[in-house]
Amino acid sequence: MRRLQILWAMGMVLFLGSAAWGQDIEEYALIQGRITLPGGSIPDGNYPMESHLYNEPTGGVPLYEETHSSVAVSGGLFTLNLGSVTPIPDSLFKIVPLWLEMVVNSEVITPRIRLASVPRAFHVRTIDGAKGGTLNGDLNVAGTMMAHPPNPITPGLVIQGAEGQTANLLEIFEAGGVNPCWYVGPDGGLTAPNMMLLPPPDDSKPTMLIQGGLRQTGNLLQIQNAAGTPLLNVDPTGGLHAFKPSSFTGTTRFLAPLAGNIVDYVDADGFTVGSVGPDGAFSGAPRIFILLPTSSPALPGLEIQGVAGQTANFMEMKNSAGSPLLTVGPDGGLHTMGASSFGDNVSVGAMAPANSKLQINGALATAITNTTSNLTLTGEHSVILCSLVSSSITIDLPSAVGIAGRQYTVKYLPPTLPLNGVTIDPFGSETIDGAGNYVLSTANEFVTIVSDGANWWVIAK
Repeated sequence: MRRLQILWAMGMVLFLGSAAWGQDIEEYALIQGRITLPGGSIPDGNYPMESHLYNEPTGGVPLYEETHSSVAVSGGLFTLNLGSVTPIPDSLFKIVPLWLEMVVNSEVITPRIRLASVPRAFHVRTIDGAKGGTLNGDLNVAGTMMAHPPNPITPGLVIQGAEGQTANLLEIFEAGGVNPCWYVGPDGGLTAPNMMLLPPPDDSKPTMLIQGGLRQTGNLLQIQNAAGTPLLNVDPTGGLHAFKPSSFTGTTRFLAPLAGNIVDYVDADGFTVGSVGPDGAFSGAPRIFILLPTSSPALPGLEIQGVAGQTANFMEMKNSAGSPLLTVGPDGGLHTMGASSFGDNVSVGAMAPANSKLQINGALATAITNTTSNLTLTGEHSVILCSLVSSSITIDLPSAVGIAGRQYTVKYLPPTLPLNGVTIDPFGSETIDGAGNYVLSTANEFVTIVSDGANWWVIAK
């Protein structure tokens, strides 16, 4: 019985596509060898060959198999591309060691040959075109590193600490630095001795946003000196507390100079952050925290008293363009120019605590809209009076989603005309009392409906 053997003429050679030409790396290994018989080589011709990869030199189950139906053999020499028929998975080369077994014309060639480091270059490649994986050890990047998340909900960089982490998760050093100038501790806290925040491209977004937890009890922001003593706190309610290194006993008076401000408030960098002008007007501070007088609890924390014949507002809050956002008029009336919300009960028309979320001690006025044609309702509408002239009227409701509690009243004014009346249509597949619409067919009919956040319901008619 003849016995085939393979003499590896050139070992195993990895063929790499040219990354310089923008091509992807071709994932196969070029195998060359010579098949011999006792006394010579096998006859020239084409032979079927199989390649098997194992994680042990004998026995076991193949981890990878590939069949080449026809491989040319000349003078015993053959060449085949391992992986050109069945792609070799990257994960296979994480297994150490790997052994190659060849089957020629159904005859298993022994012994198996152990793969060296060259084919394992599949798993290393270059940084271009890498498909991911796990890096064990240090990574040094001599240049700019950029991360491009595959989708908007995937973070660009994830650093996960080990169990029981005590060292910093991230450290940033300046050129030639020994100690980190920025670092993220094992608890995720960011420590930076010098931080500059640039305004975001969207002018409506804050430059810095600090959001407390649902049960926040610690300060939202604290600034400390080198000894760890707090200099400034922002408490969980948003109150600003500044701790001055100076104290005043008795009566302190500031006399107006001949020119310039009476008082300038200067930060550590020498910039004026607030001032009291020669007329006594205070300006420039972004926020003021006023402590209530502890010796006289009946006194107000802030009192603004007008002069006889006052015509200007007592107080104005403006945006950066100088437009008023909130004013307190000379009669004490509060005027807000934007949407407002109140976290507690509100009383209108009486100087007394409200007994409900909204208590109105007097008449209530609401918006009234007269229409003779179709109308789409918005947040600007409340009562709609419909007069039919030559055709029926359709009132389109906004979506009930997100406006739970909003009410509309629609009335059909006389006279009754031989038309289809007033039809109230909800948005999309939403309903009114479970129906697809609501029709007022006779003059003086009306209906009041309310949103529950999903559909509309009749509460009066």
